[in-house]
Amino acid sequence: MIDLSGHFHLLIHTLLYGAYLALTFDFLLIICKKKQHVLLKHTLIGLFWMLQIPLILLYFYQVNHGVFQSYLLIFIFFGALCYHKLLKSMFVENLRELVDAFLNIYAGFEKLLTVLFFKPIAFILSSFFSTVKKDETSTK
Repeated sequence: MIDLSGHFHLLIHTLLYGAYLALTFDFLLIICKKKQHVLLKHTLIGLFWMLQIPLILLYFYQVNHGVFQSYLLIFIFFGALCYHKLLKSMFVENLRELVDAFLNIYAGFEKLLTVLFFKPIAFILSSFFSTVKKDETSTK
């Protein structure tokens, strides 16, 4: 049996988890907007929820010692609603900038790998094969 302070503690945790779910879903939607493939978007969203449902159950197991009450789903919804009404405008722009920064870092890392690793290997292999090809034609 949970006392009144335990219910209040559970309420706060559940509201925060609802806000967390909304924030991470917004992050996923921002990433999905960068991708053009529709099937990939739907697959990512499905994988997101397939991952989040067990995490929700584990979260409630830790916070509420395995007791699941149906009103907790309502508080998750209210936490997500509070995020959308109060915090979304602040976080979405920062999330977009964060995703853009990560994509720019990834593009720079990809270029760096290409210049420092792939192009020299391709040059060495092409030089080797052109030398082998010249040797084969000169011996015939």
